[in-house]
Amino acid sequence: MPRKPPASEVNEQAGRRLHAIRVAVCKEMDLTQEQFAAQIGVSRPALGNWEAGRLPDPRAMVRLHAWLGIGLDCIYLGDLRGVPYGWAVRIQKEAERAGATFRGMNIGGERAGLKQTAQLGPLPAV
Repeated sequence: MPRKPPASEVNEQAGRRLHAIRVAVCKEMDLTQEQFAAQIGVSRPALGNWEAGRLPDPRAMVRLHAWLGIGLDCIYLGDLRGVPYGWAVRIQKEAERAGATFRGMNIGGERAGLKQTAQLGPLPAV
């Protein structure tokens, strides 16, 4: 039976993934960390804590999914297959810098379950 990683490893990796997501989104949409946090209904310090490996508020993760189409499977499992293609590409680039691991990008576009999107669309009102 394969060894399950300790909860701390899972949380640390989820924090790195969330960091990569935030950086990719902030770069693309020209947002500050505070604006990103406000968009998902949390404070900047709370977001920083999550990126450091503390468990995020599930309600904020639901808002992240509603806003960008990025769900818990992406953050906790590193699965990019359900993420809109444009975001998946940007997140993967940031992940390399953040030391986060994702899967699903190397298989190839829509065949891997990645949703193709022509553009990311405007920032919704908070």
